[in-house]
Amino acid sequence: MAESFISPYLPEDFISKHKLLLFFNDIIADILIKADEYDLSSKKIEIENNKIIPDDIESPLDWLIENGYKNVAYDSTKAHVFFSILTDFIYYMHESFSCSERGKITVAYSISRKPIKDNLFYLCWLLVDSEELITNILYKKPQDFDVSRMGIEMKEDIFRKAGQKIEFPMDTDLLVDVIYNKASSKGLSSIWDQSLHIITANKRYPTSVGNLNFIFADEKVWQEHWKTYYDKITYIMTFMIEVSIALFEEIFNADEDTKTINSLVRNMKYDLTFSKEFNAKTYTDLFEVLSFTCDECLKEYELKNGVLMEFIYDYLFTCPYCSHMERVGQYYIV
Repeated sequence: MAESFISPYLPEDFISKHKLLLFFNDIIADILIKADEYDLSSKKIEIENNKIIPDDIESPLDWLIENGYKNVAYDSTKAHVFFSILTDFIYYMHESFSCSERGKITVAYSISRKPIKDNLFYLCWLLVDSEELITNILYKKPQDFDVSRMGIEMKEDIFRKAGQKIEFPMDTDLLVDVIYNKASSKGLSSIWDQSLHIITANKRYPTSVGNLNFIFADEKVWQEHWKTYYDKITYIMTFMIEVSIALFEEIFNADEDTKTINSLVRNMKYDLTFSKEFNAKTYTDLFEVLSFTCDECLKEYELKNGVLMEFIYDYLFTCPYCSHMERVGQYYIV
């Protein structure tokens, strides 16, 4: 197997889910690389009738919309908004994963709050109705579409509709409950608030007399919250990656073969992580026909034998010629 770079401090029980989080992290990083590689945030516009966009206008985007190029203007803005929100999301979550791996669990929670409660919602909205969200961004006061001011019904509606646009079945009502419902015993609100504040006055999770939030926590408390992190953050991230892939495939205009191979890789990782009856044989026949060119030695090799086992079971796989390590978490272009 490929050499593992996961901290030895992480308990064995959490390693499989942590590898899945690293897999997700790498997919997002690769999507952002491909956004630059394929120049996905810009659109070429053929201006008709010799029209010229004036140099002195305040908003070229408004000019395009007013002069019959609304679809192009909105498509390029959708791509720009998506990749910008996604970049911000992974800046935070990458650090959260790293902190959890090293046992800094309260920091891992506090860093995860904003990207999960805010960024994920806007990614869902962008998938559900990009024109509506972009119109809000361009022409309305930010307070008018601030997720923190929206009722639970709006969040449920957006998450439910986003769930209908992804292939992987998810209980979106449960997701909203976990992320936003402060009264839910399943929710993360209490841990998020207590990780951010030494004293909380919320009647649902007040700081007890003689205590300070997490300051005097014993090993049993840390282990419980560590387990909760990998149970709930992994579940949320599974939804998030599917929403992000759906948006990326729309913007990239991915063909069906490309969509299929990437879906199979993700399903393999979900099956490995969540299923108690994982069977590698299900995937060996599918993936041993794939070949890669090593970025280091430039030799081509197929996914066979030990390399294939690394691809299936780990988040890294190794070139059989020079031992250069490659990440399984990529968006593969067929």
